[in-house]
Amino acid sequence: MYSATRKFGKASYTLGFLRKTVSPSLASSLSHVRFQSDVATESAGKCPITGTSSAEATEYPQLKNVPAYPFVGSIIPQLSGVSTKLMSDPYAFWLDMRKDFGDFYSLGIPGTGSAKDSRGIIYLVSDPKEMAKVVRSGGSYPSGMAQGLWLNNKWTNMRGLKTGALFQQGEEWKRIRTFMQTDLLHPEAAKGYVAGMVQAAQIASKGAPYCKDNLNQFFNRCAFDLFASIMFGELTKSADPNSETDPENHEFAQNVVDGLSNAIYCLMDPYESILGNGLGITTKKQQYSFDKFDSAWEIGKRKVEEFTERKERGELNEYEKNSYLFKAIDRQKEEGSGVTLQEAQELAFTGLFAAVDTTSAILGWNIFNVARHEEVQQKLYDELSHAVSTIGNGELTSDVLDRRNSPYLHACIRETQRLTPPTPLFIFKKVDNPLEVNGVPLEEGDVVGLEGYSIGMDERFVDNPKEFRPERWLADAVSERKGTEKQVIDHAFLKEPFSQGARRCPGSRVAANETQVLLAQLVLDWKMDCPVKSLDDIKYSQKTLLELEVPQIEFEARANFGEQVAA
Repeated sequence: MYSATRKFGKASYTLGFLRKTVSPSLASSLSHVRFQSDVATESAGKCPITGTSSAEATEYPQLKNVPAYPFVGSIIPQLSGVSTKLMSDPYAFWLDMRKDFGDFYSLGIPGTGSAKDSRGIIYLVSDPKEMAKVVRSGGSYPSGMAQGLWLNNKWTNMRGLKTGALFQQGEEWKRIRTFMQTDLLHPEAAKGYVAGMVQAAQIASKGAPYCKDNLNQFFNRCAFDLFASIMFGELTKSADPNSETDPENHEFAQNVVDGLSNAIYCLMDPYESILGNGLGITTKKQQYSFDKFDSAWEIGKRKVEEFTERKERGELNEYEKNSYLFKAIDRQKEEGSGVTLQEAQELAFTGLFAAVDTTSAILGWNIFNVARHEEVQQKLYDELSHAVSTIGNGELTSDVLDRRNSPYLHACIRETQRLTPPTPLFIFKKVDNPLEVNGVPLEEGDVVGLEGYSIGMDERFVDNPKEFRPERWLADAVSERKGTEKQVIDHAFLKEPFSQGARRCPGSRVAANETQVLLAQLVLDWKMDCPVKSLDDIKYSQKTLLELEVPQIEFEARANFGEQVAA
C-alpha cells in the first residue's frame, strides 16, 4: 500500500533481542511454545472465555487470540505471526491484521494493553457500537489513552508538575481535567477564539511559499501560532519567515516535536518499556526526551509567568483578555475552583505543549489531500470565497466555518480522517466495570481499542475506498446510507481522532477549528499544486501521531479577494 519510513532505530525485534533482555531459556521456549488457551481455542474452534463455538455465536464475530508473550506481547512477527509492517507501514499493518484475524481479536502490546499480565493484552474491535459500551461504562473516573504515556508521566513526576494527574485516573485527574477543559471544550467557548486564529492564520499563510521545502516544520509552527493565539491572545508569527518573531518560539516548537516523537519510540520499544516503565531505569533515549521537555518547559513557563505578571499590572490588550490563560487565572481565583495559580499555569503550558505536534500532523494530511486534487481544491475555494464574501465581510469567521455555510470544508476534513487518519486506533479504554464486548465477558482492567481505519477502507462500506472523495460526507450521501450496513461509517466514534467520552481530548474543539481555519485560509490565498498524486508514493512515520513527510507543494497566489468581489 503506502511506503513508509521510520526515523528511529530498528523496525522489528528478533529472538536475539529476547536473549539479551529476558533470558536465554525463556527466549528459546517462546520461539515454539504458545499459551494453552490459544491452542485450545483454535483446536476446538471456541472462544477461550465463553466456550462458545463460531457456529453458536453467530451474532458476534468470534474472538481470535493473536499469540502474545511476556514482556514483548505480539509485536515480534517471528513469534506471533502478525504483519511485519507495524512500524514500516502502520496503515497496511492494520489492514493486514483485520484481514488475518477478523473484526475481534486480542493482541499483546505491553505498556499500552492491560497491566494485569506481562503480555499487555488489548482487545481490538471494529464495531463502534461495541466500543460505545466500554465508553459508557467508564464511571466517574474513566480510563484514557493518556494513561499509557508512561514516559510523559515519568517526566511530570520528576519535575513535580501537578499536571501529571492528566496521565492518571481518579479524583486528582477529575479535578485537574475539569478545570482544564473549561473554556476549551464547549463549542461556544471554542468559537470565541476563532477571530484570533484567523489573524494568526493570515500571517502564517504568507510564509507558505517560502517554506515549501520543509512543510512539516511550517505546519509545526502554524500549530504553535494558532494555539498561542488561543492560549495567550498573542500573534507569535513564527510560521512566516518574513515576520519578526522571538527565536524562542521556534525553539519551543522544535523541542516539543523532537521530545514527543522520541517518547513515542520509547513507548513502542520493548527494551525501553521494560527498563523505563517496568524497572524505573532512565536510558539515554528517555533522557533525550526529558532534555527536550525541559527546554520547552523553561520557555513555556517563562511565557506563562510573564503573561501573569502583565495581567496583574493591567497591561494586556483586548485579544489577550479574551485568551484562555486570562480566563483560567480569573477562574482559579474564584472560591471553590480547587486549583492553585501554579496548577493553572502548568495547565496552560500543557495545552500549548500538546497542541503543537498533534495538530500539525492533522494539518499536514488535510492540506496534502486537498493540494493533490485540483478539482477538490477548486470546489472548496468556490465554497469558501462565496461564504467569505456573503457572510464574512471579506474574511473567515466562525459563521463562515459553520458546517451549514461550508459543508464541503467539513467534508474534506472528514474524508482525510477516513483515508489517512493520524492514528488508526481511534480509542483506547480500560474496562472499569465488567461488561460484554461482542458477547465476550470482560473484567475490570481489561483494555479495549477501536481500530477504526480498516472500516473506512472496507469496500463493503465505502465505494472505491482508496479514492479521496469528500462528496461521501455531504448531506445527500449520508442520508442515502441510512438504514443500510454502510451507515456504520457515519458513527460519531469514527469522525475524529480525539477519542470519546470524559477522556476526550480537552482541546479537541479548538484543534478542529484550527484545522478548518488554516486549511481554509491557505485555499483562499493560494492555488496549491502537489506533484505527488498517489498515496502509494508518500512517506510517513510514527511520531506522536502518524505524520506525513509532506511533499513539496507549489503555491500560486490567487487574485486579491477584494478585487474579485469588485469585479
